[in-house]
Amino acid sequence: MKAFDLALPFFAACNSLRLVGYVPQILRVARDEGGASAVSCATWGLFALANVSTVLYAVLVVNDRSLAWVFGANTLGCSLILGLTLFKRRRHVRWTTPSRPASPSPFFAAPADDSVISRPSRFGGTASV
Repeated sequence: MKAFDLALPFFAACNSLRLVGYVPQILRVARDEGGASAVSCATWGLFALANVSTVLYAVLVVNDRSLAWVFGANTLGCSLILGLTLFKRRRHVRWTTPSRPASPSPFFAAPADDSVISRPSRFGGTASV
């Protein structure tokens, strides 16, 4: 048996394990309540970009659809981790940032005595603001 004959099964096994390996990271980010601060967006973005370049190489240069599918799946895994991390960070910032007082609107002057203002509702009747 030649090294060439071992390369394809080894490649397939490693990339199958890599696809399975994304699952624990995705679950960990999904369960994280601290904004996924330990996850590097730059790293996962670079991994996704490298996988996209391999997909392009597989399709445009060597015309290997199976290689493109494998690295397309890897791109999806990296992108899921990156997207979920960005979502968790954005949500965490919204939850932990103290709300700022609303800036006064130039079109609406609030009454000085803190009384409730009623206006016509879109659904009929009046709405309190």
